[in-house]
Formats: sequence, structure tokens, C-alpha cells
Amino acid sequence: MAHFIPAFPSSSTTVISLLLPLVSLALATFALLWLSKLVTIYLWNSYQSRHLPRVLQFLDFFSPLGILFPRLLRYRSNFYETAPSLFESLQTPLFAFVSSRGLSVHIKDAHLIREVSITRRRAFPKAVHLYNRLRIFGDNIVTTEGAVWRRHRQVVRSAFTESNNRLVFDTAKRSLARMVAAWEGEREGGKEGGKEGELRITIMEDMTQLSLAIISEASFGWELDVSYGKGQTEKERGKEGGGEGGREGGKGPGGKGRKYSMSFTRCMELVSQYTLAKVLLPAVAFHLPFRPDLRRVAMAYKEFDQHLLDSIEEERERRRLEGEKGEEGGRGGGGGEGERARACRRRENLFSLLVQANDAVTRDHAATEGGQEGGKEGGEEGGREGGRGRTSELDLQELLGNAFIFLLAGHETSAHTLVWAFLLLALHPDEQEAAFHEVQGVLGPLSLPPSPSSSTLQYHDLGRFPYCHGVMNEALRLFPPVVMVPKVCVADSTLTMPPSPPSPGTSAPPSPPPSFRIPKGADVYLHVFSLHRDSKYYPDPHTFRPERWAGKVGGREGGREGEAPAERDYFAFVPFSLGERSCLGRRVAHVTVMTTLVLLLHQYRVQVVEGEGGGEERKARMLETQNMVTLCPKDLGVQLVFSRRGGGGGREGGKEGGGEE
Repeated sequence: MAHFIPAFPSSSTTVISLLLPLVSLALATFALLWLSKLVTIYLWNSYQSRHLPRVLQFLDFFSPLGILFPRLLRYRSNFYETAPSLFESLQTPLFAFVSSRGLSVHIKDAHLIREVSITRRRAFPKAVHLYNRLRIFGDNIVTTEGAVWRRHRQVVRSAFTESNNRLVFDTAKRSLARMVAAWEGEREGGKEGGKEGELRITIMEDMTQLSLAIISEASFGWELDVSYGKGQTEKERGKEGGGEGGREGGKGPGGKGRKYSMSFTRCMELVSQYTLAKVLLPAVAFHLPFRPDLRRVAMAYKEFDQHLLDSIEEERERRRLEGEKGEEGGRGGGGGEGERARACRRRENLFSLLVQANDAVTRDHAATEGGQEGGKEGGEEGGREGGRGRTSELDLQELLGNAFIFLLAGHETSAHTLVWAFLLLALHPDEQEAAFHEVQGVLGPLSLPPSPSSSTLQYHDLGRFPYCHGVMNEALRLFPPVVMVPKVCVADSTLTMPPSPPSPGTSAPPSPPPSFRIPKGADVYLHVFSLHRDSKYYPDPHTFRPERWAGKVGGREGGREGEAPAERDYFAFVPFSLGERSCLGRRVAHVTVMTTLVLLLHQYRVQVVEGEGGGEERKARMLETQNMVTLCPKDLGVQLVFSRRGGGGGREGGKEGGGEE
């Protein structure tokens, strides 16, 4: 007879049944407290902004719920595209965006931007907390503020010399020659051609490679071959980055006997390519066993650091030997002219100048250690740099941090500006022909054989192309690299618009100019994207019109390259920011873009790919944007057709070479 055994609840079931209500209560309490916090912040921000024109949205587009459910939001992460219509609908040069995440003030007026950036810059310092993730290798000129930033600027600005700008120009010509040779090799091999004499180029990929090659040689002294990349394996690409310019598989230059698994140029390529991933992903993601690509990126970042440390040691050793032996290079010895020329270029680059400038500050600081450190701090920028010279040098990590910024800002800004310029020229053939005729008028007609290295373009010729300057400036105006410049208000402040001129034919006194009270702690964003598309400064602002820049060309000391005509507000064109925090490398970008534009326009006609739709629909699709590190096309694989000018008639190619090259 079966025995009946009564069923009792197990101990685990009892525990779960007891804990479940407690856990649910705890979660509900946490959710209620979190929601209460959001509501409190939202109500306080609404009160703080009560006197400002404003836009209200409870969930911010960068909040967790906003990221998970973006369709619930009226204003999303592409806010820079939405902002121009908001400024227009609110009929205001300034408005507040209120959410449960915080209060931000958005400005597009040139006068107010000048107030924030220059006149009252101490009340509106840079929001450096937004750049913390760029401290990958160490503090740098982008991630610092105040006295620390001035210490960085004093050293870094010494590296941006006119001789280095000439080096950038020469490097751009050589890199273009290699790229054009690769293009022509592909065309002759039938790989990338469409019709006879045409090349279908993935413009984003090739301009990024070109810009990276230029910044590699000009900033670090190593040649990067832009001819690879199509149809090669990762292993083959690594081999091409090694050898003379790579240190791959060999010892580091500093004499430490350090071995490398990647060349310097391959490390640099991966560092630049995966910057966004490095910024956004947690550190553990780069060590997952099932992601060998990310583990390779982690190795590239590690070895890039070591390559640069060895470069610092190499530069200091070279100068020590020069001082002892009195001979340039200190490494003398055998080798042909080509080897000596490459060694000279490795010595004369932006990073070596940075190391030299930093060591000079070290010596100066040691000589004046007793008293002048920071002595003249706080005066106007023009007269205070000498006083700030009595500050301490950068440490090794800070040198590496600034080298990383050279790489990141240098190649991204130039590459994306070139991409936008060629897209705009392809969509506007009349403007492209006007630019070509200007180039041809300076460099002469095309001739054979095409040889980029034999181009007649000289550094001092770059100021002779006002229409091409207009093309570059229109690309920077319509698609600025940085769409918004972040600041933070550190004290309650009031910004006032300039008084309006009296209306003609009326004797009534003008109405008082509007004022805007900015509360302490508010984030302040200078809307470069909206400013550049404001009809107040640019008639027909959404149209590509290079001729609108037909006034002054070339910029001025401390100003912008290719400044607008005098009747337009000087501060209405700020692609490289403005004030004392304006980009130190703007001239480098200017030289890179102008050299590439002139030489390629002289040699090639640029067209859109046939069969991709027509009219405004195609134009809108090609010019659709996304904001990554800098503003770039949404379609990263967009292609353009480059066809030889003069092709078919016997003068195909031209003296242009990579331009007239």
C-alpha cells in the first residue's frame, strides 16, 4: 500500500515567495524616486528658463529612455538639423531647451557668439566635461581649461609654424601623386572604371586615406601608402605599413629594443578608424575573446602609445647627438639621397616640433623657476603669451594626448571638408567648371605625361585661387566639421543684442534691444550649423554659391581662412571656432584642402554616378548628414565618377598630376 506523503513547499520556493514582493517594492520605490528626481529637475529648469524663449521636452534625447525609445521624442539626437527651423519659428537668436536632464541654451547670432567666445569668455568657459572621453592617451589642448589649457596652448602653438605649413603642402602633393597613380593603375586594370577613362571612387574612403597619409607624414614623419586598401587582406595591409616607415617586427628607435606587432602607420590607421568605438564602448569590449577585431584595435592603441614614446626618445637623442657632433641628423652615415630626404622629413614634423617646444619650455622654466611662473596670467591674449611662457612643461602623457588630437582633428576635418566639396562640385557642374577655369588660368593647360610630382603649383600660389577658396568656404559653411561648440555658464549672466538701427522715415525712438538672462550652470551651445545657414548673413543660405566669398580671401592673423566680405559680420563664419580657443590647426586644414582641390580639379572632372535618381531627390540623398566625430555624409559609401579632363582628344591627363601634377 502506497504511503501518502503530504507536499510541503520547498525552502527555495518559500524564499522566492517572500522576496518577490520585497524586490518588487524596492524596484517600484526606486522607479518612483527616479521619476520624482526627473520631474523636480524638469520643473526647476522650467522655472529657471521662464524669461527665455524655450522648447520643452521632458525626456532628453541622450537620456536612457530617450536612447531606447527615440520615436517617443519630438526632438532627437540630430538636433543640429532641427535647430535652424526652431530659431526661425521662435523668431529669436537664442532659445532654451528644457528637459529632465538639464537646461541648455542655444545661440546662433554672430553678435551673441562673439560675446560668449571673446568679450565674456571667462563667464562661458569650454564645457570640458563633455570631452573627458578624448583623454585616451592623456590630457590635451581639447580636454583642458583655464591655467592648464594655457600651459598646453603655449607648447602646442609653437609647433604650428609656417615651415610646417609648407611641409604639409609638399606632403599633400606627394600623397596625391601616390593616390592618383593608384587610381590610374586601377583604371588601366579595369577594376574601378565605368565608361572608358572614368573611375568610380568611394569618395569618403579615398579622401580619408589621403588625409591620413598627409597627417601621417606631416605630423609624425612616416609615409603612409594610400595606394593600398582595395582587394588586400588585413595581413597584406599590415606588411605595407611596416618596413622603413613602420618599425614592424623590429626594435623601437629609442634604443630600448622594443618589439612591435604592428607598424606605426598601421597603428595610426586603426586608432583613427576606431576612435568613435573607443570613445563609446566600455574597456572590456576590447578584450572579448570572440571579437578579434576589437582586440586588434586595443593592441593598436597600446602600440601607438609606445611608438610615440620611442619617437620622443629618438627626437631627444637626435638633438643630443647634433649638439655633440655638430652635424645635422646625428645619424649621418650611408644611404642615398632618398633615404636622407626621408630621414629629414621624419625629423621635421609637427610632433618633433612639439617635443622641441616642450623641451624649450622645460629649460626656460628651469632657468626662471623662482618667480615668474604664471606672473602675467589674466591679461589680454596678444600681450600675455610671453608672461605665460613661464609655466611648466607637459609631461609624457600630455604630449601623447596632444599627438592623438593632431591625428584625430587633423585628418577628420580635412577629409570630410574635401568629401563635401567634391560632392557639392559634382552636383553643381557650372560651379565646378568655373573653379577649373580658374585653376587652368593659374597653372596653364593640361599636358602629357600626367605626373603629380612635376606639378608647377607652389605653396605661395594657394592665394591665387579665390573661387576655389569660395568652394572650400562654402563646404565649411554648409557642412561645418563641428556643428555646435559647447560652453557652460559659470555665473548668472545677461546677454544683450545690439540696438536696432532706426527705421527710415520715422522719428520714434528705437525699441530697446532684447536681453537674455542665462542662469548659472546652464549648458550653452553655439550653433555653427544654424549660424552658417542664417539668411541674415547669407542670402539664399541653402544654395551652394562659391562666388559669395569673392571679397577678401586668405584670412588674417588669428582669424579665419578665407574670411567673408566686409559687409558680412566677421563672426558669422566660424568653422574652426573663434577667440582664444579657435583651432590652432586651421591653417594646416586650409593648406591640405586647397592643395587637393586645386590639383584634382585641374586633372579630373567630377560627376555623380548615373542611374542614382535625379534632381532634388538625388541631391538631398547625397547631402544627408550624420554627426560622428565631425559632420560627414550619412552614406559613407557614396561614390563619384572622376574622369580625366581632355580625355579622348589626345591631351588626356595633363600636367596636372593629382591636380596639375
